[in-house]
Amino acid sequence: MSNYVYDPKLYTPNAVGEGQININGQLQQQQLASLFLYQLKGKPAFAYCDIHLQPNQRIVTDGNKMIWMDEKISEPTTECWGGPCTSFYRTCGGEPCCYNTFTNTDSSNRKISIGFNDPGDLLVFGCAPQNGWILNRNAFLAGTDNLTVTSRCMGCCAGPIAGEGMFVTRVHISEEAQAQGKNTGLFAAGSYGALVRHDVPQGKKLFVSRGLFFAAHEETKFKLALAGGCKNFCCTGAGIVMVFEGPCTIYTQSRDPEKWNPYKRAKQQQRKQKNGAGGPGAP
Repeated sequence: MSNYVYDPKLYTPNAVGEGQININGQLQQQQLASLFLYQLKGKPAFAYCDIHLQPNQRIVTDGNKMIWMDEKISEPTTECWGGPCTSFYRTCGGEPCCYNTFTNTDSSNRKISIGFNDPGDLLVFGCAPQNGWILNRNAFLAGTDNLTVTSRCMGCCAGPIAGEGMFVTRVHISEEAQAQGKNTGLFAAGSYGALVRHDVPQGKKLFVSRGLFFAAHEETKFKLALAGGCKNFCCTGAGIVMVFEGPCTIYTQSRDPEKWNPYKRAKQQQRKQKNGAGGPGAP
């Protein structure tokens, strides 16, 4: 059971410095000046995020997700963000080993925009101590520099059967940042299809078809079940679902990225063959 209702206002750009941030499933108005100023645009099919960096502010992002930026923002610094062990574990969740950091070296706010090459939706999430998030694979785009981006094992069997893989991405406040009192962070995440929030009340359950889970609180548990029973599974090949018991907040995606990937790979292969045919030595 969920309380999702379509609201066109959710798909219009928010004002810079305003916006609802998701922390532990609660939508909260935050003082964004200490974090980052953002605008989500192009939702839900071709979403991207404008981030207005304040003077000397730094963000971390996947290098492939930056789409444009002002000239006063420094050249990116590439590093194994969080150290070699964290970076290695991050790759298990489908994220890159190395991230880029961008810093605004100017005396006024400067803009950098991030997004996907594929059609999809974006949301901004908040982190606090003991309130991190797990995400679908390769969903992280950019965030404040007090975050750790790593992975979490969903189970040797449960994760792959649910269509999410053995590991998912985990985002939380780093221990170093907590020691410095930087206890609130923000990050943008997205995926293929529209992103939908479901608030599951106490005593209720939410069934999510395989491959359509997007995000949840890092401590959220799930079970596997057959919707419609064995007959439905044997006759149609469908019916495997992830079961979430309330109270909890779950974000889903309306399309499975794995259904889009074969098309992308086929197009990439066609381009390689075309380029190879027209390369050196071609008639």
